[in-house]
Amino acid sequence: MKPLKRVLIGAATTLVVASSAVVMNASPAFAEVWSCRAGVNNDLNAGWAVCEQGFGYYHVNVTCNSAHWPYSRTIDGPRVYKEQGFLGPESTVRGEPNGCHVVDARVVAD
Repeated sequence: MKPLKRVLIGAATTLVVASSAVVMNASPAFAEVWSCRAGVNNDLNAGWAVCEQGFGYYHVNVTCNSAHWPYSRTIDGPRVYKEQGFLGPESTVRGEPNGCHVVDARVVAD
């Protein structure tokens, strides 16, 4: 019985050490952006979003109104990546190609 016990203890120890190495070397599960701004440019009929701090993906999400059904809908802009230490690129979506008028914009961190 003792040899089996030693094998089981050795296997358990190996498993703990191996799983700890995997967890310690894992990359972050999510990115974080902050100091973000979003707005509507009425002249261009567009919504925009930009983030100044952190790193990771984000995009603009706009509410767009139209004269026909669906009268109001949500449209996502392009997903952009902000690098650490740099101003993030602008994510913009225009209402004209979608046949609607942009009335609200917000940032969505991915």
